Amino acid sequence: MRAMYNPARMQVIELQAQKLLAKINAVCPNAYTGLGITDAKRGLGMRLCGSLTQFNLSYRYVLPQLSIHERRHVSPMAKSEDPRYCDYCQP
Repeated sequence: MRAMYNPARMQVIELQAQKLLAKINAVCPNAYTGLGITDAKRGLGMRLCGSLTQFNLSYRYVLPQLSIHERRHVSPMAKSEDPRYCDYCQP
């Protein structure tokens, strides 16, 4: 099978293209494009026991042209995670 017709490879290429479009469409407060995620802070708390899960709590966005560094929460609505995702309660 040719690489360009491989379904698994096509899915990966589609995902990367969507990420690139999201980065191009991300606009900083000063109207520059290219605001991108550089790292993620893990540790969204679990609802019942309070232990930290592997889910992302926030992302760090960076715009190199203006030296802008900004941390945004993944979801302001998400204060805790469902118990089924807890590493302690559901090992």
